[in-house]
Amino acid sequence: MMTDFRLAVRQDALNKILSARQDEVENVHHSIRYNIVPQLNFEAEDYTDMILWESTDVSITAPAVLRNASNEEPIDKLSLPDNTVPEWSFTAFP
Repeated sequence: MMTDFRLAVRQDALNKILSARQDEVENVHHSIRYNIVPQLNFEAEDYTDMILWESTDVSITAPAVLRNASNEEPIDKLSLPDNTVPEWSFTAFP
């Protein structure tokens, strides 16, 4: 969703990322982050609808690849005009 050419999809991704980051800050117990694979809707007409984001069994966490990025970087990149794909430069791993 972060690299979608549609502004509305990127803004949805941005909202999910910022919300997940805020949840991490408020998690005073620093509990273990579990990865629970949600049910997928294979009949969705768009990839953004494959996950039922409002479902109670969906836990949204901030992407690990953005761990070292400030909040301003995703805001700037994901707010580019429609039909513009943001360019990202991530830390290279071996």
